[in-house]
Amino acid sequence: MKLLTKLVTVPLVAAIACVIWAQSPEFAPKYTIKEVMATAHKPPTNLLRKVAQGDASDAEKDQLLELYQSLAASTPAKGDKAAWDERTGLLVAAAEAAVKGDAEAGNLLTKASNCTACHADHK
Repeated sequence: MKLLTKLVTVPLVAAIACVIWAQSPEFAPKYTIKEVMATAHKPPTNLLRKVAQGDASDAEKDQLLELYQSLAASTPAKGDKAAWDERTGLLVAAAEAAVKGDAEAGNLLTKASNCTACHADHK
């Protein structure tokens, strides 16, 4: 039960903090949503899969985090901004866990990256 609480609470708190940070005026997205999707989710790079499977270098983990931070700071094409902030915040938190070497990072990334649900609401 404690492990379950930790797996839910820590990423949620981190996600909220990331969303607040990403919305600060001094942070402008470095990458567009299209650039993030192309680099993080599509071949040949597909950083998400590489990091989730534990095959990424530290530099690739850092790059995925930077991409997701840009995604969180972006505005979706459509849909509820609060839902966007929650989804992208979870991605940022999962990428931060990967950068820190958390053993659960792969599972967190897999759960946070529901392409179909996100595209249905925001693309």
